[in-house]
Amino acid sequence: MLQMLREQAAKMGAFVNNYKNNDQEYTNLIKSIEDKVRDALSDKKRFLELATFSVIESMRLTREPSAISENALRKYNDNSDDKKMKLQMA
Repeated sequence: MLQMLREQAAKMGAFVNNYKNNDQEYTNLIKSIEDKVRDALSDKKRFLELATFSVIESMRLTREPSAISENALRKYNDNSDDKKMKLQMA
């Protein structure tokens, strides 16, 4: 039974690999997605807009928005202190 499952898994893996490599629609879809992600990440202004929107939306949806901002400030201050200490030690 275990051997049969391994054979089925191997057949399915071969099918998926064949589909990925030979199906033009799949290939075009993956290329399109990669292009969109690359474009979004390379446009720094747009990337910052999306990041800002994400933070604001997250704060808006959270029941305790002050807790997020307090935690974020605390983490930022902790990270800044760590960086200062590392620079002083170097």
